[in-house]
Amino acid sequence: MVAAAAVIPNWLAQGEPDPNYMGAIGTSNSGKIYLISEGRIGTVGQAVNLTLTGNTTPWIYSAIEFDSSGNPSIATGMFPTYTVYKNGQFFAKIPQSAVAAFASYNQSYELTGSNVP
Repeated sequence: MVAAAAVIPNWLAQGEPDPNYMGAIGTSNSGKIYLISEGRIGTVGQAVNLTLTGNTTPWIYSAIEFDSSGNPSIATGMFPTYTVYKNGQFFAKIPQSAVAAFASYNQSYELTGSNVP
């Protein structure tokens, strides 16, 4: 039996960081410093998504804000669930957004600095 990873090379290993916003740092509309993490599945996964949904693949993102003391607060996130730690200690778990909502978006749906709450 051949493993799926051998049949579809780099299926799991290749993702695509957003060249415009991955790691972006700025000041949010609320006046706090933010950090954006944003990316999406690789080209093979994007082709599968286009075939299944008829849409190009949207970006998966999260933004965490920090106050002047460095304390984090959650600004926003889009699929999947993620966990935030502060100094190695659990801070918050952000639940997954609705998969149906995510699947209805396309590649133009991304988080930019101007729309961090």
